[in-house]
Amino acid sequence: MRGELNWMILAVGVLPILADAGGNGRLPAKVKVESFHPGHWVFVGNDKREKFDFLKECPEIVGAKKVYEWRALEPAEGRYDFSEIEGDLKYLEAMGKRFWIRVGHTAWSKNGKAKTPEYMWTDPKYGGHSKWYGNYPRGERGWYPVFWNPHVKARWAALCEALGKRFNKEPYFEGFSLGETAVKRADEYGWTREGIEEAFKFNALAAKKAFPDKIVMQHINFASYDLAVFSAWLAENGIGIGGPDVGIPKQEGSLISKAYAQYARFHDVVATGPDVQWGNYTGKNPRTGEQVTSEELLAFAIESMNPWYMFWLTREPYFTRDVLPAIRKHGPLPAVRARQANEE
Repeated sequence: MRGELNWMILAVGVLPILADAGGNGRLPAKVKVESFHPGHWVFVGNDKREKFDFLKECPEIVGAKKVYEWRALEPAEGRYDFSEIEGDLKYLEAMGKRFWIRVGHTAWSKNGKAKTPEYMWTDPKYGGHSKWYGNYPRGERGWYPVFWNPHVKARWAALCEALGKRFNKEPYFEGFSLGETAVKRADEYGWTREGIEEAFKFNALAAKKAFPDKIVMQHINFASYDLAVFSAWLAENGIGIGGPDVGIPKQEGSLISKAYAQYARFHDVVATGPDVQWGNYTGKNPRTGEQVTSEELLAFAIESMNPWYMFWLTREPYFTRDVLPAIRKHGPLPAVRARQANEE
């Protein structure tokens, strides 16, 4: 493996990678083998299922992750519509690909539309401060659910329970991701550090309870509380660690670097896997001053996180032109390769 990984040092300009970068090859301690299919996946946003067709010609891609807006999954209080998930799962299963979902609940633009169910938008018991449910203070960006509100927690837990009842036993349903930890703290709106952290813990436990046989993964990036402590709590409860972006930091010790460090820290305990999202393909590599390449993103992710999974957004032309060639050139992730060698 050491020789196979020399390209990483040249591609990213990072410190030399340890010879055992792939880990010990064992299954993470708190992962069930029947629900564990690590490797390279695609992240398809909310695309139509026909856009999965290219996967038929991609044996190196394990499966697809897709986002479904909460308001579409629960069009009325307590009434659920999982037909789109069911259709996508069936479509992927027919081509032998696995499936992963994330529930979208945050609109990152103030010009967007809230992604939470409409029955919450004007009902004050759900914590809204305007006609928009769960908004940032007026003039700031985006709409975020008030997850520290007990009524919102109850509805989230009910959604997770309904999803789990329908999909936890589906053999090709691999995992469920929770949205990122980056939430603005604003005490004047009742958003406290303790309340936010406790809400994230509640949400994660609700998802894990609903999907005891699947991978449940929390996205981490920035937080007003200690992410290292929070990540330890996640691992203790068998909840994996993921993230919404892969980007090479400008300097060591940055906040995002501290988040990346949690992947490697809990590699042997839970499943780990970052997303490579839209803006990651056009960012700069601070070590070269040039636009980053997919090979550099892959090398950096392995060097800094040693992930079990990588989810690549299918943004063109980058995905076809750069991502697939990089994956095909360098083969399975080192963690997956080490596990395969351990099983032989």
